[in-house]
Amino acid sequence: MGYRVPLSPAQIPLAPSGVPAALSDNSGGSWEVMGAVREDGPRRGSWFPCSRVSRRTMVFLLGRRGWLLLLVSMAPLCCADPTQSCDITAQPDFISLAHSLVLPVHGTTGPLTPLYSFARSFLDAVQPNAFPNDIVQGAVDHKQLDVSEVAGYEAGYLVCLILALLYMVLMPVLGGVFVWRHYHGNSGGITPSSPSSRRHWGIAMGTCLAVTTILLLAGVILAFNTNNRTRENMEPGLYHLRTNLGVMEKALSSIPEKIELILEQYSAPKAEMEKHFKGVGDNIGQALILAFDLEAKEALSDLSVSVQDAVHTRESLQVVHTIRSRMQPRQRLLQAQLAELRQGLEQTRTSCPACGLPSTNQLHTDAEYRMMPSVKPQLERFPPAIQFTSLVEQANASFSGIPEICKNQTAPSVKALMVNVENTRTSMNSASQQFPSLKSLSEVVSDVRHAVSIYGTHLNRYDYQRWAVAVMFCTLILLIVLLTTLGLALGLLPLCRPDLNPAHCQGPLERIAVTLLRVAVVLTLIFSWLFIILVFITLFFGGNVHTFGCRSWKRGEIFEFFDQYDGLFSSLNSSRSEDDSTPLLNLSTAEIYHGCKTGQSLFHSMEFSQLFDLEDFLNTSKYMAGFRQDLHNMSINLQDFQLLSSEGRRNVQQFRDSGIDRIVYAEFWMQLSRPVTKTNLTVFAEQLDMAAQTQEDDSIRMDLERKAGKTRELSVLVQQQLQDAKKLNASVKALSVISTHFKANINKALQSIWQIQQGLQKSVQSVVGNVSQCTLHKAKIILGRYLDWVRHTIINEILQCQWLSVSLDNVYTALCENVIDPWNAFCLCLGWCCVFLIPAVIFSLFTANYLQPAQCHRFTANDLPLASSKEESGKPEEKAGKAEPNIYAALTTIHLRNQDNLYKN
Repeated sequence: MGYRVPLSPAQIPLAPSGVPAALSDNSGGSWEVMGAVREDGPRRGSWFPCSRVSRRTMVFLLGRRGWLLLLVSMAPLCCADPTQSCDITAQPDFISLAHSLVLPVHGTTGPLTPLYSFARSFLDAVQPNAFPNDIVQGAVDHKQLDVSEVAGYEAGYLVCLILALLYMVLMPVLGGVFVWRHYHGNSGGITPSSPSSRRHWGIAMGTCLAVTTILLLAGVILAFNTNNRTRENMEPGLYHLRTNLGVMEKALSSIPEKIELILEQYSAPKAEMEKHFKGVGDNIGQALILAFDLEAKEALSDLSVSVQDAVHTRESLQVVHTIRSRMQPRQRLLQAQLAELRQGLEQTRTSCPACGLPSTNQLHTDAEYRMMPSVKPQLERFPPAIQFTSLVEQANASFSGIPEICKNQTAPSVKALMVNVENTRTSMNSASQQFPSLKSLSEVVSDVRHAVSIYGTHLNRYDYQRWAVAVMFCTLILLIVLLTTLGLALGLLPLCRPDLNPAHCQGPLERIAVTLLRVAVVLTLIFSWLFIILVFITLFFGGNVHTFGCRSWKRGEIFEFFDQYDGLFSSLNSSRSEDDSTPLLNLSTAEIYHGCKTGQSLFHSMEFSQLFDLEDFLNTSKYMAGFRQDLHNMSINLQDFQLLSSEGRRNVQQFRDSGIDRIVYAEFWMQLSRPVTKTNLTVFAEQLDMAAQTQEDDSIRMDLERKAGKTRELSVLVQQQLQDAKKLNASVKALSVISTHFKANINKALQSIWQIQQGLQKSVQSVVGNVSQCTLHKAKIILGRYLDWVRHTIINEILQCQWLSVSLDNVYTALCENVIDPWNAFCLCLGWCCVFLIPAVIFSLFTANYLQPAQCHRFTANDLPLASSKEESGKPEEKAGKAEPNIYAALTTIHLRNQDNLYKN
C-alpha cells in the first residue's frame, strides 16, 4: 500500500483551470498522483511510491513553499516522542485463590431455649471451676494425672454421684417401709375421726398426687423431646464437625499449594515482559522509521523520479539510436530512388515534350537525417535499465529493514533481559520458601478430624443405644404416670361424689384405683435406681463436655489452653532461620479468632510480618534493577547503514554523468521539423497516372504508369520515415525535458539520502534511550501489577480467615447447641422425673389408703332404727324373739350406720 501525503486543499497549488496542478499537465496528458494506491502495490509498511509518476508532478507537486509548508505541518509527527505512549491499559487476568464460602450452621433450639439455659445454669452450679489447663494438658500429653486434682475439679459431680447413690439406696428402702406400713399399719398414723374427714384427706392426697403426676408428665414429655432431638442432631452434628474440620484442614494445608500457584502465575507477566523485551529492537527500528518517515518518503520520492528518469532516458536513448540508425539508410535509399525517378521522367519529358508531365523540381528529400547527432556515446556510458528498476525497492527495503538491524544488534541485551526475567522467578521462588508455615496447626486439625472420623461412628452407635435405653426408661415413667393418672381418675370420683352409688358397699372402683396406684408404686421402686444411674451417666458425660468444650469456648477460656499448647504454632517458629534475631512469636488464639471474625487477615492477626518481610518480597524496584542495567547497556550502531547501496549510488552517478544534457537537441528539432520530401509523392503519383491516361502511345503510357507505381512505393518509405520521425521526436523531446532537471533531482535525492543516514546515526542513541525507558516502564507496570495481585491474594484471599471463625462457630453450634444442650436438657428432665417420683410414691400410698373400700356388714332388725322404734311403741309380745331384717329400711341409713360401726371397731 502506498503512502498518501496529508495535504489540505489550501496547500495544493491549482492550475488555471481550477484543477490541482498535481493532477494536470499542459500537454493534456493524464498524470498519476504521488502516493496513489496501487491495487497490486507493495506490501504494507513499505515506502515505495506508485510507478510511472510524472517528473513534473514529483518536482512541482507543491513547489518549494509547498514542501516547506508540508514539513512544518508534519513536524509534530516527526518530532513527537515515539515513547510517549508507554502505559498498558489491558488488565491482567489472574486466577482467584479465595477460599470457598462456608455456610453457617443454624441452631435447633426453638422453644426449648429456656430449658437449655436452665440446664446450662444448673451445670455451671455443679461445676463452677474454670477451665483446667493443667489437667487437659496432661491428658493431651498422655501424662499421669493427679487424682486429687481431678477429684477437686470434679467435686460437683462427686456430690451428684453421692446423691445418686443415696437415691439408689434410700428410694427402695424407704419405699419398702411405706409399702409395709401401707399393708400393715394405718399409713402414717393419720386416722380421721369421721367419714367426711376421711373423704377430705383422700381428696387432698389425691390432689397432691395429681399435681405431682402433672409435673412427672411434663418432665417425661420434655425428656422424650430432648432425647429425640439429641438423637436427630447427633449424626448431622458429627457430619458438620467432620465437614468443618475438613474445611479448616483443607484451607490450612492448601496455603503452600496456593503460594506455589501464585508463583506459577508469574508465567503470565513473564510472557508479557518477554514479548516487550524481544520487541525492543523492533520498537527502536519502528521509532527510527517513524522519526524519519517524512524525510524518507521525500528522499525516496526524489530517488523514484531519478530512477524513472534514468529508465526513460535509457529507453529514449535506445529509441533515438535505433530510429536514427534506421532512418539514415532509408533516407539514402529514398534519395537514390528519387534521383533515378527524376532522371527517368526527364528522359520521358525529352522524348515527349507534349506529354504534360508534372515538374520534377521538387522531387527531392527535404530533411537531412544524417545531420542528426549520434547518441551512441551516451548510450554506451549509460548503465542498463535493470540496474535502476530495483533501486527504490532496495532503498525502501533498506529503510524498512532498520528494525531487523536493531533487532540483531540488541539480541545480546535481550538475551540478558531474558536471563533476568528467569532470575526474577528464581528469586521469588527462593524467597517464598521462607514464608511462614501453618503445617503444625494443619496437623493438629487433621489429627482431630481423624479422631472424629474414627470415633464418630462408634459415638453414633453408642448414642443410638443411649437413645433406646432412654426411650425405654421414659416409657416406664410414662407408664407409671398413666397408671397413677388412671388410679386417680377411678378413685377420686367416689371420694368426691359418695352419693352417686351409696348401695355399692364393695367399692370396686376404689379397689381398682388402689391396685393401679400400688402397681405404679411397685414399678417406681423397682426401676428408680436404673433411672438415677442413667441420669448420672448422662449428666457426667454431657456436663463435662459442656464444661470443657462449650462453656470454655463461650467464656474464651479454651483460648488460653491453645496459647499454652506448644504444638499448635510450632511450625511458625521453626520457619525462622537459625541466625534470625527475631523473637519467638507469642500469639493469642483469641485475638486470631476475633480478628478472623471481623475480617482481618491471618497475616496481621498472626503477625507474619515478624517472620516474613512481605514488602521486600514484593519490592518492584529490587527486581527492576537488573532490567534497568541491561536496558541501559543496550546500544545500536548504524555507521554501516546505507539507505542506497554503493552500486546503486554509482549507477545513479553514472546516469548523472551520462551527458544527455550535452546532446545538441536543436539539430534534432531542425531536421525533425522539416518534411521528408519537398513534394507529396502520393499526389505526384496521381499526376503521373493522369498524364499516362492522356497518352496515345502505349509505351509511354505504360512507362508513366510504371513510374507512378514506383512513386507510390517511394511514398511508403516516406510514410515510414514520417512514423519514425514522430517516434524520434517524442523520444528526443523526453530526453530534452529530462536533461533540464535530472542532475538537480539526482543531487537532491543523493543529498536527502545522505542526510537521512547521518540523521539516523546521530539520533539512534536518543531513540534507543527513549524506547529503553518506555520498555522499562512497561515492564515495571506489568511486574508491579503482578506483585500487587500477589500482595492482595496472599493477604486478602489465601490468608483471609473468615472461614476459620465460621467453621469454629459451626462446630460450636452443631455440637454444643444442637447436641450437648438437648443432651443435658434430657438429663435434667429425667432427673426432674426421678425427683418427683419420690412424692409420687408417698402420695400414691396415702391416696390408696383413703381409697380402700369398707368391709361389708350383714344388717339385722336390731341394726335398723326404724324397726326398734316400732317394737317399743307397738306390740312387743308379738315381735319378741324375731330378728327379721327390715327390707324396707332406707339404704342411706344403713350405709351411715355401717360407717359408724366401722370407725368404732
